[in-house]
Amino acid sequence: MRESSWEAFIKEVILFCEKHEVEVPDMNALHIHRRGQTRKIVDQILVEHHYRVSLFLAVIDTQLQELNGRFNDNMVELLTLSLTLDPRDNYKFFSVNKVCELVERFYPELCQGLTKTRKSLTYPLIDRLIRLVLTLPVLTATTERSF
Repeated sequence: MRESSWEAFIKEVILFCEKHEVEVPDMNALHIHRRGQTRKIVDQILVEHHYRVSLFLAVIDTQLQELNGRFNDNMVELLTLSLTLDPRDNYKFFSVNKVCELVERFYPELCQGLTKTRKSLTYPLIDRLIRLVLTLPVLTATTERSF
C-alpha cells in the first residue's frame, strides 16, 4: 500500500469530495503550515506531498505497527493457512496441502492415528478444524472488546 495505493486512494477521495460538494485543495500548490493565526511556508512542499507523507503513509505505518504488535508470526501463519477455508468464490483458495499443513502445524492432536505415509483427513477432523479456525475472529474480537 505504501508504494502503490496512493494514486487509487487519492482518486477515490477526490470522487467522494466532488460527489458531496467538498472543496478539493490544489495538490500542486505549496503547502502552508498553519499554526495559530500565522501562516507561513515552511519546507516548500506540495500539498500532495503533505497529504501523502504526513497523513496517508503515517496512518499506514501506525496500522502496521499495531498489527505487528497484536499478531505474532504464529498467528499470521495460522490466519494465512486458514485462508484455504474461505468460502468466497466457490472456495477458490482451497488447497488440500494447506489444510494438511494447517492441521499438522497447529492442531497436531487431530493428526493422532494418521499414518505418515498416507495423509487422509476424515470428515469429523475437517469439521473440527473448520470450527476451530472459524471461531478465531470472534474470539479475538470478544477479547479486544473486553479491554
